[in-house]
Amino acid sequence: MFYLYSYLGSFRIFSKNVFERRPIFPFQKNEIDRIQIGRKGHETILKKNKGIWFVQVREIETRPDLEKTFSFLNTILRIKRFTKISPTTDPKKFGFNGEELKLEIQTESGEIGKLDIGISENGTFVKEPNTGEIWIVEENLNSLLGRGNENFFFSRFLLSENIDIQEIHTILIYNSQNKNTTLKIEQTKNGIWKPLSSASFFCPGEDCSRIVHKIFSLKAEKVLKKPFEEKIIPLNFKKHFKVEIHFRSDQNSFLVLEWIGNTIHDEPVFRSDSDSILYVVDPEFLREFRETSENKNFFIEESDPI
Repeated sequence: MFYLYSYLGSFRIFSKNVFERRPIFPFQKNEIDRIQIGRKGHETILKKNKGIWFVQVREIETRPDLEKTFSFLNTILRIKRFTKISPTTDPKKFGFNGEELKLEIQTESGEIGKLDIGISENGTFVKEPNTGEIWIVEENLNSLLGRGNENFFFSRFLLSENIDIQEIHTILIYNSQNKNTTLKIEQTKNGIWKPLSSASFFCPGEDCSRIVHKIFSLKAEKVLKKPFEEKIIPLNFKKHFKVEIHFRSDQNSFLVLEWIGNTIHDEPVFRSDSDSILYVVDPEFLREFRETSENKNFFIEESDPI
């Protein structure tokens, strides 16, 4: 009988440990439809619409950084209870002082999971709202959340990572200073980009792939969102740099990437697919176009302070 009780006691401890080491959220990655994270009134929402992810901060909705989004999603689905904190310990010691981050995930079927994340240095303390239990977890959650930076999940790519490159027919690069000098690039075959204009000095050997790669890999140094706190100096009407991307399926619909001004530090500011989001890019992007061109005034005058 003693051995039976010992066995049953060990089994209960084993079962309890197994339960506690299971992931807190019993969902699969493909089931997740919506994630909300942040302090009250300062939430960031990651949501999926027809298989495409978007990020929303208050009224601003834009493209997310997919690498950060999927890394965060994979991590929160792996979170397991590691060590339980004594219920007699003051929660404030672990970052639960009213400023903790509230995490809520929702599946396509409407199931909801919630977790509070303490504002400790590394974010390894979590609290289950339903029970009030505080646990240590192995994941460094604060680093995956940008430590409360509302812009953290915004994509810094000026063009969407979801664009089907093979569907692009032509790319136009031009400026208002010289309408007769427009670089027109056509995708003749998948991945083969040829110049269709006289400005072929940008495409050595009739190969424009370097320019195309440069445009699609362009990432902002920082992202600005409305209301814009940083002053933006509009361009002189004589200065203009714009990229138009036309698709095979609909020639009347195209994407526009446009240089619209500079910061007070002479950093170029670009607009892409939304007036609510602007992108501050490295001045080297425009400078390389100027230095590549045989005509030094093609994109930017030599006196431009970039």
